[in-house]
Amino acid sequence: PRTDTQERGLDAFAEVILPLMRSRFGYLEMQIAGRHTDVEYQADIGNTGVRPHFSKFVPKYAVLYQPTDWMSLRGSYSEGFVTPTQGQVVGTQRQADRTAQDPTCYVLENTYGIVLDAANGYANSGCSYDVAGSSVSTSGEELVDVIGSNPNLGPQTSKAKSVGVSFRLLDGDLSIDLDYVDIDFLGEIRDILIRDRIPIEQERFNLGLLDACGGTPSASCAASFRETWITTPGLETNAFVRDGTLGPIRLHMGGPDNTTGRFVKAFDFRTSYRFSASQLPVIGGSWGSFRATLNGTYNDSFQYHIGPDTPLREGAGHRNDCCGRQPIPRLRLNGALRYMYGDHTARVSVIWHSAVKDLDATGAIPFSNKYGEIESQALVNLYYQYNWKILPKMPGTLISVNVANVFNDQPRPLTDSSGIDPILMGTSPLGRMVTFRVQQSF
Repeated sequence: PRTDTQERGLDAFAEVILPLMRSRFGYLEMQIAGRHTDVEYQADIGNTGVRPHFSKFVPKYAVLYQPTDWMSLRGSYSEGFVTPTQGQVVGTQRQADRTAQDPTCYVLENTYGIVLDAANGYANSGCSYDVAGSSVSTSGEELVDVIGSNPNLGPQTSKAKSVGVSFRLLDGDLSIDLDYVDIDFLGEIRDILIRDRIPIEQERFNLGLLDACGGTPSASCAASFRETWITTPGLETNAFVRDGTLGPIRLHMGGPDNTTGRFVKAFDFRTSYRFSASQLPVIGGSWGSFRATLNGTYNDSFQYHIGPDTPLREGAGHRNDCCGRQPIPRLRLNGALRYMYGDHTARVSVIWHSAVKDLDATGAIPFSNKYGEIESQALVNLYYQYNWKILPKMPGTLISVNVANVFNDQPRPLTDSSGIDPILMGTSPLGRMVTFRVQQSF
């Protein structure tokens, strides 16, 4: 039989720029813009017959003021709207066999040293351990991880505020731009797999346990609360299907979900300076020109939820390895010096990030790098290009050499089982890499 998946969409965008002032006091303009999005999905497979519909208008307002020809001030407010994809709302299911730890048993054992096994009088608790009566971390139970679509998925929205200032000095050779941004991402869509669900449920269960039993729960109170947590609708996630009332988790119903939000406050700066060799006291003469740039981002705050109904976490300056997110250094810098002379171009660039620490730095959790820190790191790269004009009236042959990671700096190792963090810097364990390229156009 024929199957069909349809998407109906309508987008409309409008923008108006209003010059408000042009006088000896400077230039002032205002921008007003808006976008309306209307999307509907329908599928004959997956969630058959479901027709999710999304409709939203998002505005943008911006102001630009230039009191002089070398200085400008700006500010803006805008909203964003991103609809889920077809696969996220009307897609088919897929599944995989996994091994995962029961989040309730894990928290009790590794945070409070409470082992609910037969040796301690809890033979029917449903918790299983590698070594009976010990505090050895459980290796987990086998389960089926089902990843499907979510017809009740909502859109992602955002609200962004920014202010900035720019300077153009020394006849435009020196440019300086500084911006402050404050962005709230609401209803952020994340695919929740079993590896994502476990830390979410660990945190939710631990918060409930502290409310019910205090900071140092007894084994009897913890066992009683765990039973209440699992058997009371609305407490433990309904994404778990257990073997019996308190038995091991055998099925996890995962897929896309709207987390509560992500809230970012950051400073961005960009600087650029052009100068010629004649301005240098040692070189002098007509030996080409230079361009120096320095760009960077300072993350003042990067707060987020790891899942629905979880408290905010501060991710700035942390590795965020517990939560399926990227490392967020407080400061990133990217500097470069470019030299141009005739058919020759050379560039040296430096990428640097500040140190990051693990989000959770307490608790006897094996393989958590609990006191871990990835040190700050800088990488130096070199590039050279020559435009070799072999024949007249013909495009030149571009010959280029690139040396990445000049000093063969290795990724900073972690003290846990993951080895290195490949996202933080993108440093290859292969170290220094040299590439050679020849390009000829006709």
